[in-house]
Amino acid sequence: MRLFVTLLCSILFCFSAAAPASSSGWQQAKHLQAELVSEYQTVQAGQSVLLALHFIPDEHWHTYWINPGDSGLPTSIDWQLPQGVTAGPIQWPTPQFFSIPPMMNYGFAGPTVLLTELKIPADFALSELDIAAKVDWLVCEEICIPADAQFSFQYTGN
Repeated sequence: MRLFVTLLCSILFCFSAAAPASSSGWQQAKHLQAELVSEYQTVQAGQSVLLALHFIPDEHWHTYWINPGDSGLPTSIDWQLPQGVTAGPIQWPTPQFFSIPPMMNYGFAGPTVLLTELKIPADFALSELDIAAKVDWLVCEEICIPADAQFSFQYTGN
C-alpha cells in the first residue's frame, strides 16, 4: 500500500513538473490536511483528466475505504460541475487493515490519493471550466471526527 501511494504521489509530482498542474491549495481540517489536484491547467473538448484528492492525516490518524469494515464511513465527493461535464466514481487504492478490538476496519493511514476521472464533453466550448467539490470524510485515531472541506479551481479551455 505504501509503495502504491509513494508511486502515485511521484507520478503526480512528475505531472506537475512536466505540465502545469491545477490545485485547490491545501485545506487544514481536524487531524488532516487535504488538496484537490489536477495534472492540467488547460483542458479541451473531449478530454478526460484525472483529479486527485490528496489526504495527509496526522500521525496515528486514518480515513476509511469504500468498505470501511465494522465502523467508519468512506470519503464522499459531491461534485459541482458545468452541464455535460461528468466525474466518475472514486478509484480507491488498496486499503490497510485496522484492528481496534472488537472491530476490524479498512482505510488509509499516511498520505492517500483518491483518483476520479473527469470527462469533458466533445462539444465543450467554454473558455473556462469551474470545478468545485464538497468532500466529507471521517478521520479516526481511537475516536472519530467527521470533517469536510470545499475545493475549487478553474481550468482554461483551448
